[in-house]
Amino acid sequence: MIPAGRTAADDKKAAELFGWSTGGYRNKKVWLQFPPSVKPLHHPGARARFYDLEQLTVQVDNMKAEEGAKQEIPLLPRNPQILKEGTELPTLKKGVHLAEGDLLDRDEAFAALAALPAEDRPSWTYWLRLIAPASGGAKTKGPQAVDVEGVRFWKYGTLTEWDAKREKRGAPQPGRPVGVKEAGPRKPRADFQERMETARRLLEENPALTNRELAEELKVTERTAERIRATLRDS
Repeated sequence: MIPAGRTAADDKKAAELFGWSTGGYRNKKVWLQFPPSVKPLHHPGARARFYDLEQLTVQVDNMKAEEGAKQEIPLLPRNPQILKEGTELPTLKKGVHLAEGDLLDRDEAFAALAALPAEDRPSWTYWLRLIAPASGGAKTKGPQAVDVEGVRFWKYGTLTEWDAKREKRGAPQPGRPVGVKEAGPRKPRADFQERMETARRLLEENPALTNRELAEELKVTERTAERIRATLRDS
């Protein structure tokens, strides 16, 4: 997690600060020489390594300074290590408090959404689909990401705003007003037909799709998704 207001440095930037090539910095694993006060902003297993730029700058000066002239490493406002270790899915540590401007990577963003007091949360598989890069001019369904040295991050405030606005699975659908009777045989609604076609396409693309994942794609309850699957199977 990149705390709000902090500037992150990736391997390329860190290598420049220490006077190494990026390859040399990685081969020598220079970060292993950092004191404990220089905190990694990335979690174990993250796709890219990030450190706080201000902390690295002081560390560079300290490596050149005499023992008595070394500066104290500035502390980060909060611990950037927010994920539990050893969990099957990304999960926030107990007691973690996030600020709106905190930048979260893919795993941290999912963990933050899973911790929100919402009636419905995306599954891990659905989250990956939501944030998949758009193609063909289409817009992604997920929250807007921020690019940090080629890595996508999401502001916590953006996540909470997106979650509050997104249509939840099982949300009320438009229908006939209470007390109004049918004038004749009901015709399939256009949105129902569209939903069936969408379900057919999704299941053809991925027959292993679970009822929960299908429900999230169609924005219906899991029970409805099960009935749709059965209808398509019998048709």
